[in-house]
Amino acid sequence: MRRRAIPLMCTAAALICACSQTTYPDVSPAPPTTAPATGTRRFASGFETLRDFAGMYVTPQTASTRQQLVSSPRHGGALALCGLLTGPGTAADTDGPNHRAYPTVQLWRLPAGGFATPAVIDIWVWADVAMKAGQWVSLATLSADASDRWARVVTVNLDPGGWIDVFHVPDQGQHAPTLETHRPFPRRTWVHLSIRIDFDPDHGSIEVRQVGVLVARAKVEGGHGRLEQAHFGMYAIPSLSVGKVCNDDLTITST
Repeated sequence: MRRRAIPLMCTAAALICACSQTTYPDVSPAPPTTAPATGTRRFASGFETLRDFAGMYVTPQTASTRQQLVSSPRHGGALALCGLLTGPGTAADTDGPNHRAYPTVQLWRLPAGGFATPAVIDIWVWADVAMKAGQWVSLATLSADASDRWARVVTVNLDPGGWIDVFHVPDQGQHAPTLETHRPFPRRTWVHLSIRIDFDPDHGSIEVRQVGVLVARAKVEGGHGRLEQAHFGMYAIPSLSVGKVCNDDLTITST
């Protein structure tokens, strides 16, 4: 599914907190935090402003898939970003039929391009989703593709059984992890995920830690050494009609 860059000004008015009527306060461009002197690159967002995603693609609101800035639940700062489902997804939805409620982090659009891997993603996730067998929700999508096609991705999913798994490993469309613990993922509370992604063409890998505990690991093929883009939030199968996923305090670090 194409996810092109669009002006963020047109989506900001729609991202409204249901309880406090808060909108993103500023959409003027500002670069993410970096530390070029040490060779470290860092992208960070507390989901307080759309400035963090200036020049990058934000999925549009649809009849069944919404995203809102909310003052509660939040992990840090004043706001968090939540994706909400109000019905099944359809092919008539822009970017459908899968549910998509998130801003993208298109690192390849930054002046220095994508991040060298291994890179570490830290994010806080709050989820209230109940699924049947065969359904899925992706909490993180990481791509080695520097284009709007997102042709090679690795996803960190919430399994219908209630645990974290990784998909598109070792190759696209496959699910063959080397470790999957089935450790329960708590609902309706903030949970810290730390993801280490390596798109090395010969020794690629992904590891996911939940509150510091390793819960999933897999080999990754088809990379070229760089994390080009990612997205987080609500990304789900069309048949899921009710659910909520919130994100706060995101950092992506490459050394």
